[in-house]
Amino acid sequence: MSLECSLASLKGQRILIAGPGYVGGLLAKELYATGVEVHTISRSKKVLPDGIQQNFGDLSQRETYQNLAGNFSNVFYLAGADSRTEKDYQKVYLDGPELLITYIEESSKNSRLIFSSSTSVYGQNDGERVDEGSPTEPNSFSGKIILEAEKQILHRHRDSLIVRFSGIYGPNRDRLVRTSLNLENSDLVSTAFTNRIHQSDCSRLLQHLISVPSTDRVFIGSDCNPAPRIEVINWIRKKNGLSQLHAKRKIPGELNKRCSNKKIIDSGFKFLHQDYQSGYSLQTHQN
Repeated sequence: MSLECSLASLKGQRILIAGPGYVGGLLAKELYATGVEVHTISRSKKVLPDGIQQNFGDLSQRETYQNLAGNFSNVFYLAGADSRTEKDYQKVYLDGPELLITYIEESSKNSRLIFSSSTSVYGQNDGERVDEGSPTEPNSFSGKIILEAEKQILHRHRDSLIVRFSGIYGPNRDRLVRTSLNLENSDLVSTAFTNRIHQSDCSRLLQHLISVPSTDRVFIGSDCNPAPRIEVINWIRKKNGLSQLHAKRKIPGELNKRCSNKKIIDSGFKFLHQDYQSGYSLQTHQN
């Protein structure tokens, strides 16, 4: 079944998005456009269509969930930490999901819970190919906390799915483009592999997971072309008429893995942007 046909069957259903930010905001708009009744939770008002029911509060506080409507068919937890501190990560990725699952158990027992995780749960840094069955031994505190959150969610809620997104880019997220254009001709660039997924594919993938059988519970969300950083940067520079840079050896401990998306593709998902050339072509034309 195509994504469009699958979404058509959701018309009139109620969906909750906890964290309508860069990805969640787009997801809310796209689901609402299909006729879904969309509710969101955030700490401040977002620029969303008037028909979307916005609720406000801190996801790590119990009172945030007290006045929410119940009986959501699907619940998305897409929140991100405000800062790279252990305290913030624990609040967002451990305290928030724990309270949300308690709320689901009390008011929406049959909800599917879809959690936005990260490929930072993988500690591989020697160019290895990783998939959903690869060892998860993160090196950073953030990766360790997110991995703990995954385990908590999968253990506590039977119908829950995890999607491990790689680097998310798209409109208004053009840091790599700007970096590429500002590098000096004498600068050396790492050969380490990088992984990414476009914002539009993040939203579409989350929508796709609404109808995926729960026999598979963990998916990697990354495009079809893990690529060395030097390759991506030189492609962007060439598109903008700049000289090519030279490579340097990767820095010891630098992230360096190749994320496989075979499992999500085998489930029937089709990427709009299969590689960085497709996604970044939209942004390089704007610079």
